[in-house]
Amino acid sequence: MRVYVKTLFVVSLMVLFNYFLAFHQVLTIPEHVLNTFFNLFGVLYAIIIGFAIYLVLDDYEEIKHYMQDEVNEIQDLRDYLMYVDNQEDLVKEIRGKIKVYVEMIVKKDWPAMCGSKKINMDTPPEAYDIMKSINKIRVTDPSDSIALEKLMECLAKATDYRSDRLIASRERLPALIRHVIVILSLFLVITFSFIPIQDLRINLGLNALNSFGISLIYFVITDLDYPFGGVWRITSEEFEDLSKSL
Repeated sequence: MRVYVKTLFVVSLMVLFNYFLAFHQVLTIPEHVLNTFFNLFGVLYAIIIGFAIYLVLDDYEEIKHYMQDEVNEIQDLRDYLMYVDNQEDLVKEIRGKIKVYVEMIVKKDWPAMCGSKKINMDTPPEAYDIMKSINKIRVTDPSDSIALEKLMECLAKATDYRSDRLIASRERLPALIRHVIVILSLFLVITFSFIPIQDLRINLGLNALNSFGISLIYFVITDLDYPFGGVWRITSEEFEDLSKSL
């Protein structure tokens, strides 16, 4: 919703600007100059916008991918406890510590990612607690041996995916590319306003559409560049659901 509000605000400003130009001819630009400008800057703008969208979408998908892999590994960690025989109290203890670990992700990791705060990439204490409990498993049969091996493997992968998720969550579109997009967008919108269109309604309508399209593209990119807010936000819902199942 905020994307459209900001876009409509920019469009309103440009409509007022074009209404002013319709009655106060500030500058006259020859038609061949405008054609050359739009040919050169239009291509350059399209290339940069395409590159920016590729970057933000790639970062967005990376976070979702790491998060899903992390959830899967924690689920496997929970499920492999079924292969631990005749150690019900220890299994219950490990499940409880897995729950604490998932709650740590929801209550500590997630707010920090949403606030773009620095997070310690080292293995958290909650993971070490799970390791200590897993180390208590007594291997009395092949089932226990397989379970111990798989539990250690799943926990190691889960912590690796956590680190990958945290690193990916801090990736942002480089400031230089963002500045170039803003500058080119302003050039295109303002220059389009100087196209000599006699009919006032057509003039305002075309400039409004041009401003709307360019502004919407920019705000969509900035919205995707911050994946924990806006229209396409990534939430901690999967971790919350996992916590409830433990």
